[in-house]
Amino acid sequence: MRLSIITFGLFAALASASVSAEETNGLPLMMMGTQSCAAAFNQSGASRSCRLTNAQDFANNYCQITADCRRHDGGMGYPLYQGNKSNVARLQNCDGQLRVGSC
Repeated sequence: MRLSIITFGLFAALASASVSAEETNGLPLMMMGTQSCAAAFNQSGASRSCRLTNAQDFANNYCQITADCRRHDGGMGYPLYQGNKSNVARLQNCDGQLRVGSC
């Protein structure tokens, strides 16, 4: 029992130290970034015909987006976008592919 308490205490201390080192405004950086990439995608034209499946934010305003996107023939595309966060809101669904700007 005592070993469990010590192990739990050590684990909690390590977890707390790693999160607090990466916190900004009380939220972990990855959580804040995921929300901002997802929010940018939800503002894009692609969001009308694509379902966001994953949004990740990385350093230097870099996003990785995956989605399920309808194609003209009724099928589905499963594109991956990797690039600058400022371009995410400009994504369009171009026949199942994510492209910045017009198709």
